[in-house]
Amino acid sequence: MSRGFTLVELLVAITVAAVLGVGLTRLMISDSRFVGRQDAMMDARQAARAAVTVLATDLRMVTGRGGILAAVPESVTVRVPAAFGLTCQRSADTVYAVLAPADPGRDTTQNGFGIAKLESGGYDFGLDPVDTVMVADTTMCAAVGVRLPPDGQLTQLLGARIGATRANSPTLSVGQIFFLYREMTYRFAPSVMVPGRVGLWYRAGDAPAVELAAPFDTTSRFAFLTGPGLSVSETPPGNLGDLRGLELRVTGMATQEVPGDDGPRRFSLTTRVGFANRSD
Repeated sequence: MSRGFTLVELLVAITVAAVLGVGLTRLMISDSRFVGRQDAMMDARQAARAAVTVLATDLRMVTGRGGILAAVPESVTVRVPAAFGLTCQRSADTVYAVLAPADPGRDTTQNGFGIAKLESGGYDFGLDPVDTVMVADTTMCAAVGVRLPPDGQLTQLLGARIGATRANSPTLSVGQIFFLYREMTYRFAPSVMVPGRVGLWYRAGDAPAVELAAPFDTTSRFAFLTGPGLSVSETPPGNLGDLRGLELRVTGMATQEVPGDDGPRRFSLTTRVGFANRSD
């Protein structure tokens, strides 16, 4: 006759199974939270790095007199070169120029032009809006010894003329090195992509603002570098021509909270970006 389990043996087996089950459940919950925290930290890190990459790329190109147009801790407006070129012909209100290849991913909106001052190494800015029209006849500039570079383009510039909106504004003449610039505003402001958080917005000229990345902590902002030692200030100098760079203080946040945490994961990133701005 086969022997069955006693009540005591059943109780022991149930107790052991319960203990193992609780331990396994806790292990799974702990592992799930660990993975969730890692994913949240990667989310926050990605937001911070995306913001710094975009900002640093444009801000490093700021150059010349008046490169910084406005600056407060939450927002900066700068002139960013969109394309470089060499003039070869002009009429009363039209300039023909060879443009070097531009980044195809960039906005092509131009707000004006800058002329290289070879004696000082800087640039002067013309304030006329500039429209560009591609020209099919590539021999136009070749006649004066200006060759079209690979993937470059011959362009007709409209609006680069005498008598712009500022006294002593420069004028594009034949044989000048210049660049077309965009007025870019970067701002930390309430996010639309992630309501209740902060987003990084940009605006090209007078175009509508576009949200680049989100979410960020409310502490995300710009600090200001001045003087030969690049001293850090929380507020911009009275003369924006004294700015020699910006300190980007960006704190990315995870989109979702991990259960058991006090709030969304954060990742802080601080980067200094210098540029060749100078006073009028």
